[in-house]
Amino acid sequence: MKRTLLASALALTTAFGANAELLSLDSDFGTDTITYDTQTGLGWLDVEFTDKISYNTMLDRLENDDAYEHYRLVTYAEYEDMINKLFPSLFTATSFYQGNKASPIVDTTESALFRELFGNGKQVDMGKASDGETLRWAGSNSWNAGQVAYTEHYTSPGGASLDSNRTYGNSTSVNGWFLVSTGEVNLSDGTFNAKDVPAPLLGFAGLALLAMGIRRRQD
Repeated sequence: MKRTLLASALALTTAFGANAELLSLDSDFGTDTITYDTQTGLGWLDVEFTDKISYNTMLDRLENDDAYEHYRLVTYAEYEDMINKLFPSLFTATSFYQGNKASPIVDTTESALFRELFGNGKQVDMGKASDGETLRWAGSNSWNAGQVAYTEHYTSPGGASLDSNRTYGNSTSVNGWFLVSTGEVNLSDGTFNAKDVPAPLLGFAGLALLAMGIRRRQD
């Protein structure tokens, strides 16, 4: 089990006034496949397990594939919370690779940690979130010490237009969806056992985040 205390690793504190701890845990998907946020209680599945599938395909798997029975897509509030804890320079960049606002220059320690927790060793590791109408993403390129990242934040604030049937990514990238679950955490053996589809963290976005893109499994 890899343990990362953000306050010491990145010299950051969260807006909640307490240090956030992110733990890399084992799950039914394999070793170090869950990033567990001790502050929110959410377990984030590595994006390699949702790589290169469309939004509509992702919704179908959430509804019909037992492997994803206890998972759902993250809300934008949850996405922002995680990025602000783990990868804040993605949202605060002042320079951009070759002037491209979709490719901010970021803190390399933060980008390396993002790839370590969510990626699988490809050159580019990227995760996506959607409210059913728009699309947001966070990505890191390991090239040149990991200074180049990817986001819609500066080009389409609040989200780019979603093509629900489009598949994103190429052979050099992992390009999956951010999924979360809640469940049983055993720190002695470093495991996460997904048990429930969590209620969404609404944050400041309010009830509008419930509209689309959040899966509720009906038994």
